[in-house]
Amino acid sequence: MQQIRELLDHYPFIQHLDQSEKESLIEQIKVKKFYHNQMIYSQNTSINEVMLVLNGIIKTSWVTIEGKNFTKMFVPAGLLINIVPLIAERPLIHDYIAYGNTTVAIIPGAIFLNIIQANPQALFYILKLVCIRSQFSREQLHYAATDTLRIRLAKELLFLAHYHASKLDNVIHLKLKLTHENFAELLQSSRQSINREFSWLAQAGIVQARYNQIAITDLTRLTLLAKSNTQVTDTLFA
Repeated sequence: MQQIRELLDHYPFIQHLDQSEKESLIEQIKVKKFYHNQMIYSQNTSINEVMLVLNGIIKTSWVTIEGKNFTKMFVPAGLLINIVPLIAERPLIHDYIAYGNTTVAIIPGAIFLNIIQANPQALFYILKLVCIRSQFSREQLHYAATDTLRIRLAKELLFLAHYHASKLDNVIHLKLKLTHENFAELLQSSRQSINREFSWLAQAGIVQARYNQIAITDLTRLTLLAKSNTQVTDTLFA
């Protein structure tokens, strides 16, 4: 119990709770571990819980009727997810798959709903979180319709650099091992087109990609490329 308390104390949502709410929440939380590629939830599942990603990564994806795979995003540790499906009482629209060994804290839906109904600060935090994610999704739809593949790839690399990377000697190394096929799924493109864009980025000295290991060697130029077709500030996913 003490270990769970220490893990959760630094999460913003938990910090908005009073002591009795924290204790009630901690008593009901279940911590689960998943191995790489293990299915956590399948598409169209109805859920009655929210989930905090404690460590590891969750890949949200789906498979079309024709059998084609699409990846929505790689959800990083530190995020509270399943808020909208729980409150809207709608099934999940993606598969949730552990990407690497992943640990999550599962909060029963009834406990979560009771807290946000009784605690205005916690409710406002959740409202702001949902609004930020909604704005992020709207931007992604806009960029998918208006940006070139090169710019969209640059934006995706910046997202991955922010949430899934480490820095060494001014070079940003992505922690995820991603193939060009993975990027094709993320950007709804072909592997051949992704190959061409990575070749251009490599020749420009912006990115190096070897054996599924990606390093960003010029973050400034990558950022300029990502913003070259927009006049608004991108929203960071929260």
